[in-house]
Amino acid sequence: MNIDAVGVGGSIHSATTSAATPATQDVSRQAAQTSATVAENSEDIQQMVDQIQSYIKMMNVSLEFTTYGEHGEKIAVIVSDKETGEVIREIPSKEIQNLYAKMSELTGMILNAQI
Repeated sequence: MNIDAVGVGGSIHSATTSAATPATQDVSRQAAQTSATVAENSEDIQQMVDQIQSYIKMMNVSLEFTTYGEHGEKIAVIVSDKETGEVIREIPSKEIQNLYAKMSELTGMILNAQI
């Protein structure tokens, strides 16, 4: 663990310690488990999306599933005509996707300003 201290003149002094408390070990273990769970969920979602797309190929319309959001946590569906490729509908619309991105950005700015 690195511990940095800022002196009166603005200089940074670093110290390294290897003694990890049980609490920090628990936090590290929980963070590793959460990362593994997120990765598994992302793989599961991608596998489901691929299966749905293979079923839709047999229909007269084409459905394309995409993800959006900062971490790809949201799913969008594009419905298009199979013969012409014309987009019939996008769910949610690009405008809503952009609105979600802006609201997420503003939420982060507000929370950062308050902390």
